[in-house]
Amino acid sequence: MKPSPSASSEEEAEHIRRETRRPSHDASASAFPQYKFDSGDDSGDLSGARVASSAEEVEAPAVEAEEPRRTTAPAQPPPLEPPKQASGPVPWAECRSVHLYERLSRINEGTYGVVYKARERASGDLCALKRVKLDREKDGFPLTSLREMSILLRLRHPNLVRVREVVVGDSLDAVFMVMDYAEHDLASVSRSRVQRGWSPAQAKCLMLQLLEGVAHLHAHWVLHRDLKPSNVLYTNAGRLLLCDFGLARAYGSPQRDYTQLVVTLWYRAPELLLGQRAYGAAVDVWSLGCLAVELLTGSPCFQGRGEIDQLAQIVSLLGGPDESLWPEVRALPGFARFNFRAAGRGVGLAKKLEKCRVGPAGIDLLEQMLRFEPGRRISAAQALQHPWFREQPLPLHPDLMPTFPSTHAKG
Repeated sequence: MKPSPSASSEEEAEHIRRETRRPSHDASASAFPQYKFDSGDDSGDLSGARVASSAEEVEAPAVEAEEPRRTTAPAQPPPLEPPKQASGPVPWAECRSVHLYERLSRINEGTYGVVYKARERASGDLCALKRVKLDREKDGFPLTSLREMSILLRLRHPNLVRVREVVVGDSLDAVFMVMDYAEHDLASVSRSRVQRGWSPAQAKCLMLQLLEGVAHLHAHWVLHRDLKPSNVLYTNAGRLLLCDFGLARAYGSPQRDYTQLVVTLWYRAPELLLGQRAYGAAVDVWSLGCLAVELLTGSPCFQGRGEIDQLAQIVSLLGGPDESLWPEVRALPGFARFNFRAAGRGVGLAKKLEKCRVGPAGIDLLEQMLRFEPGRRISAAQALQHPWFREQPLPLHPDLMPTFPSTHAKG
């Protein structure tokens, strides 16, 4: 049984103080060496064998099955869970000044902060400045921001947005995270492909990156809990970066009780819709399954107007839960609110994706990611080994993914 993560306020504050004093540089953020890609060039290091189009899928000669990639959890998960409010010395007391960066334009404003496109004055490097909102909690630093800082300062992966450092302004409430800059999010670039979706080769490239990022989180005992297209950044180098970790948190085994009011409705797993409070990594895998269908079809998999309607759409497509495999489902608060017996078996994913050229292997992977019963859902690490990623067409190399004009003004 895996041990549950734990953390003290003093350890967390000391870690944030230590990590935020200097910019961080990490070599791991520069490569995708583990993927079998269609690279479009048989003279390079990668394994594609034929020129690939950035707009269409390609076919290449068969390749040998690669050695399975392993995403293993550490023997002792790191203490990622932050205190409810900052205690002791201010953790950013020795941070650099925000005036070392020039703000170029405003990118967006979310629940937990305002994001700007910026440039470091000394190097000229572009970055994103996220100003943390401090007006949400009167008694301390916002818990959501502490979680986001703690997770992103500890974890490094090519498919997680990187916090380079934390900088401060002229007042105590002016705290900024300096993060990797990306030209787009997945929601904005996918809107240009509505009714068409991404090709299977492109969708495989995107799904590999999403699964890699989520598998890394889960291996380090972190749930994202809000995976959706607008929380995935898309760079013009074809790389995806998971972002917005305001709802993320550490988890353990056995599973503990958490709030079920997480994850945007259209990407929310059925166990959350039914009111389950003891949940784990399967909720993120469900969200990724919804994302995968959306990438292939060009529209969200489920578009419920409320929790009951969302559940009805899930059952209409996939059928209801198998009580012999998930007997605990009857005890969930929301079970009695829905007549599963009258709902039928569901039309199935094969019918929904019949025009998307996915094939039996792709359907099988999506069915395993969208199992109604959370205990039967495939893990992100297992999904990375699925044969769909090794059959033709191979995943397109990120360098050959489509580029889009940036909508961020200036610079």
